[in-house]
Amino acid sequence: MSLLPEKNTLVARTTSADGSLVALIFYGRSYLNRIISPSSSTVRHQYVLTQGEKRLFVSGSAARQAVGNLEKVSAPVGPSDILLTLTAYNPPKTWARTLSLFLPLLMWFSAAAIGWFVVNRLLIRPLVLLRRAVAAYQPGVPLKPLEKVRTPAQEITDLGETFRAISEDVATHEVEMSESLVRQRKLTREVHHRVKNNLQIIASLINLHSRSAVTPDAADAYASIQRRVDALSVVHRNHFAEMEENRGVGIRALVSELAAGLRASGTDGGARLAIQIDSADLHVSQDIAVPVAFLVTELVELAMLCDPAATIRITVHLKDDEPGRAQISVASLALSTTPVLQSRLEGRFDRVLTGLSRQLRAPLRRDEEEGIFCIDIPIMD
Repeated sequence: MSLLPEKNTLVARTTSADGSLVALIFYGRSYLNRIISPSSSTVRHQYVLTQGEKRLFVSGSAARQAVGNLEKVSAPVGPSDILLTLTAYNPPKTWARTLSLFLPLLMWFSAAAIGWFVVNRLLIRPLVLLRRAVAAYQPGVPLKPLEKVRTPAQEITDLGETFRAISEDVATHEVEMSESLVRQRKLTREVHHRVKNNLQIIASLINLHSRSAVTPDAADAYASIQRRVDALSVVHRNHFAEMEENRGVGIRALVSELAAGLRASGTDGGARLAIQIDSADLHVSQDIAVPVAFLVTELVELAMLCDPAATIRITVHLKDDEPGRAQISVASLALSTTPVLQSRLEGRFDRVLTGLSRQLRAPLRRDEEEGIFCIDIPIMD
């Protein structure tokens, strides 16, 4: 294989196996350029075949006049001394070329920035404003309109308007409930005053009828009925007084007022009746206060009937062994076992006391020698 630069030709020679035939193959420059040069390359390059001092420029002769960095790569052609040399022109670095290299990255950052700006204006910022408005919401106060944003998403705007409409409805309902509560309180006070007045009217009627009683037994019966009406009235007054604070009925005030009423209704105006009170500051529900008031009234009346000059002690204390319960006791020598007491108990008192203890869901204990009746009652915290 040899070069013919003056003919722009590459000659390849081959012989047959027995050496009787010789074949020559001529490769022109245009053919070599066609099979060597890449079809998609945009870089200026040059191919040169070299054999000793002989040189055949196959393609890219313009690269010889190019200004810039040149890079060369050589490789042998077959089992011959011919070398194929590729000379590529590497243009110098410029700002335009550097910018073209970073242009895809710059475009990616630009797209990300534009996307973030659009998402921030359409979604993130309106959602942040909506979250702040909802977090600052106070019950009963309508939400303020959201801050004006030029390009919020319509769905977020609708959501903010929905929240604001809900807050306005809640505020309206709060006002209506407040007005209803005021009306309910007025109605409750009116009912209380009517019940109190009705009880006072009943007590007055009983008192008028007792004055016209012709026998002592009838007068005693009227007085007994009046004591029970007074006891119910006392419970009602104390319950309403404590109702505003939802504390229940104060047992100390209840027993004290009951004692004053019972002392005044006794024989000779209660001048000789002594009632001592030792009560802790406890509260009970109205369901407990009513039977307690009637129980105390029955026991004090029983003692008064047995001994009009009796000394009675009413005690209310917490139970150490049972949290949430207290013990109320009525003690008097007039309540100790005597024939008079037994005869009274065998009548209506035993039935009434048993019924009241069932309402309190506790047994009524009795110390016959000391004259003590006691029962356990639940209290409020």
